[in-house]
Amino acid sequence: MKLVFATENPGKLREISSLAQNFNIEVLSPSQAGLEPCNVEETGSTYEENAALKVRAYSDQSKGKEFIVCGDDAGIELTALNGEPGLHTRRWLGYPMMDQEIACYALGRLHEKDDRTAVFKSVVAYSIRGGNVSFTHGELPGALARAAFSDAPRQDGFPFRRLFLVDADPPIPLWQFEDIPFVERQKRNLFSHRERAFIELFELLKKAEQ
Repeated sequence: MKLVFATENPGKLREISSLAQNFNIEVLSPSQAGLEPCNVEETGSTYEENAALKVRAYSDQSKGKEFIVCGDDAGIELTALNGEPGLHTRRWLGYPMMDQEIACYALGRLHEKDDRTAVFKSVVAYSIRGGNVSFTHGELPGALARAAFSDAPRQDGFPFRRLFLVDADPPIPLWQFEDIPFVERQKRNLFSHRERAFIELFELLKKAEQ
């Protein structure tokens, strides 16, 4: 089974391609599938709307109707800030922000807050050969540390990677969580928000194939 993931981000493609191998599914980028490039503006007011915009940009193409096309949107919601920043993480202050700026702003807003809990949320939209768009969902609960882990390597595009503690016993820093082999995390039912949403999609597709 082949699946087109509506992104050209090499990091996201590697992550989902590796996950999909466990389900005997091959993941292609739009360019690898021969689809026309699209610059999709995330103008939706929900994760679902933004993810669906990415899917439709490719599934509505004539060649896109030959594939299962999926796309995702995600964000982090801080409990003490009533769910901010959510899907507006990158433009939390109304303009494009750098990773360090986002992290510092979050720590500043939470400075006098006792509640540090937070949750990463992910939505995957998908369309089967140009059909209706459906959705799967995933969450990763945890909390923000009071300062960035000094030994955590930076990774562009992930402003909370050096701050987030995954809800486990004991809590696991996100940057260490990502290095735990898939098989071990599978035994402990420890998956990221994006992995949970995609696993749900893969299981649905494999079931429909039977």
